[in-house]
Amino acid sequence: MRAGGLGGLVVDDSGGGIAGATVTVSGTTVGGDGASGTATAGPDGAWAVGNLPAGTYTVSVRQPAGYGNGPDTPGAAGGRASAPNRITGIDLAPGETAAGYRFTGTLGAIAGRVTVGGAIGLAEVEVGLTGTATSGESVVQTTATGPDGAFRFEGLPAGRYRVTETQPQDYASTDATTGTAGGYVATTDVLAGIALDAGESARGYEFEEAQVRPGSDRQASVRDRPGA
Repeated sequence: MRAGGLGGLVVDDSGGGIAGATVTVSGTTVGGDGASGTATAGPDGAWAVGNLPAGTYTVSVRQPAGYGNGPDTPGAAGGRASAPNRITGIDLAPGETAAGYRFTGTLGAIAGRVTVGGAIGLAEVEVGLTGTATSGESVVQTTATGPDGAFRFEGLPAGRYRVTETQPQDYASTDATTGTAGGYVATTDVLAGIALDAGESARGYEFEEAQVRPGSDRQASVRDRPGA
């Protein structure tokens, strides 16, 4: 009886490959014997396990640290997504090579606004993000606020982050507020200690400015300073 195989992708929610994810295929052949195989996802997230006799199989994925659980999609030989990162009930015919088994890991985001007086959005303000993912990887991003003062950092693995506003000319920082993933106000231009969970979309990180006349004194107050 000719052997077959299973294959597919492990990707993040933007479609990028999750390199290094471990894929395990296990099952029972039509003759009642056990069969299994493993693969490691490549740079594009592709994986394949061959030399599988006809039978019924389960595919499980262990993603690298920092990813949340997204939707999983069965491929050409059927099956069902029965749990996160797991597709069961795959009926592989003799000699069949079934592709299309797709597993998705979700990444997180941190969003907020820069405003004048807590209401009017301030556009084109540079905002930076630095941090360390749970895997130990350093993360650095920079963006600029939109017309409504909003900013958003995407594609973030779970980890601990800091968001820093570059002080806009002719404005003075008056306040800052942490959002849904916590943290603390280090200064009115820095929100630190943001503990982002896997796949979490955090919001509500706010920087408040007041317009000042050129040459006038700039004063800033901090509402919430870090504790112990």
